[in-house]
Amino acid sequence: MAGFPIINRQYHGAAAPLSSIHAWQWAGGMIGMALGGFLDGVLFELTGGYTWSISMAALASLATLPFTLSLPGKRARQPIIIAETSLQPA
Repeated sequence: MAGFPIINRQYHGAAAPLSSIHAWQWAGGMIGMALGGFLDGVLFELTGGYTWSISMAALASLATLPFTLSLPGKRARQPIIIAETSLQPA
């Protein structure tokens, strides 16, 4: 979760939108990650397999697609600076 602001800056640029829509996205992600393991365990105990767990995860992902697509569009990306590590031949 700590990497999301960094990724948003790389994706959206210096004026990365860290507004309420991103806050809701992060809150939903945290709640989903917190409940996901627990609910998968409950479904496994009830059904004896992971079919329902995988199906529910896929449906939850599809349910969030409209919200993900409503995020502000991409702006000019900030270049990722990679240090030159190779030595030039003499």
